[in-house]
Formats: sequence, structure tokens, C-alpha cells
Amino acid sequence: MTSFSLNIGNFIILRLTPTNYPLWREQALTLAESQDLVDSQEREFTHHQQITYLRKEDDQSIGEHIRTFKGLCDNLAAIGKPVPDKEKVFYLPTSLRHEYETFTTTTLKPPRSSYSELISQLQSHDQHRNWFSNHSNTHNSFTLQVVFYGKQQRSRARVTYMFSPLCQNHIFLIISNQDQQTFGINV
Repeated sequence: MTSFSLNIGNFIILRLTPTNYPLWREQALTLAESQDLVDSQEREFTHHQQITYLRKEDDQSIGEHIRTFKGLCDNLAAIGKPVPDKEKVFYLPTSLRHEYETFTTTTLKPPRSSYSELISQLQSHDQHRNWFSNHSNTHNSFTLQVVFYGKQQRSRARVTYMFSPLCQNHIFLIISNQDQQTFGINV
């Protein structure tokens, strides 16, 4: 790979003084534009704004939405401005629609999961939502009201609580341990 080095002193002849700022600025801008440096900052702002205002579409699956989000993050990384995982853990849940409000609220509370854990939790939550919507009838519809992912201090278990609005005393627990074994318990 060839490395390219640019000596700015060869291109900006005027030295900056209190009286020649407009001329010096014009030289500096011309150099920046010739090296595509001005456009790169514009692209950075555009991609960052796209991440900030990204919203999941009604007809878009969670997988497609995650790929769109990841693509925007990859675009920023490609121009040398990667999005930190802390920000990804904020931007992804806030890009979801109101159907994911409980998930979003829960995942934004401290302690926050890592980005990879968040992706796994979101996919799992979506599978549960799809399962409930596919296994309900018009007389007895179950909607996922609360999903809580937490880690206990001494174990690496993930606990999911699901409540049914029609059966207020019915709770279904799904517990996944560190060996990826899943247990379902009706309480």
C-alpha cells in the first residue's frame, strides 16, 4: 500500500498574520477542497445525522433495521469516525417504533448492555413478539407488555419476564444461562 504525505507548507505560501486572514483562509480552503477534506466532513455529519434520525419502518424486519443501522455505523468507520459502542447502545433502541417502547426503556436504564448483547436481546425480543402474535387468536390475544433483561451479580443468566394483559396473574419466565440453555417457567 502506498502512503501519501502532504507538506502543507508547500501549498500555503502566506503565513497567517492578524492582517492577512482572508487571503490565508482562501489558500487553506483551496488546499482542503483539492484533497477532498471538506467533503469528508460533510459526509461525516450526514452519516451521523442519519444515525441520529433513523427510525424503523413498519414493513421492515428487525434484521433489516439492524443491517441498516450497522451500515450507517460502518460508513462512519470507513471515513475514520467510528461510532463508539456506548453511542450505538443508545441510538439503536431509540430508533425503534412505539411497539418496542418497553424494550427501549428497559435497555436504556443502567447498567447498559454491550452493543453485541443489545443486538442479541433485540433479536430475542422480536422473536418473542412474533411468537405471541402468531400464537394468539382473536378471543384470547396475548401481547408482550414487559420484557426485562438483567444480569445477576454472581451469574450470567438472562431473565425475560412476559406479562399477559388478559391474565394479570400469569407470568412466563424464560431464563438463559451461560451455556445458552433456555428454560421456560409458568408462574
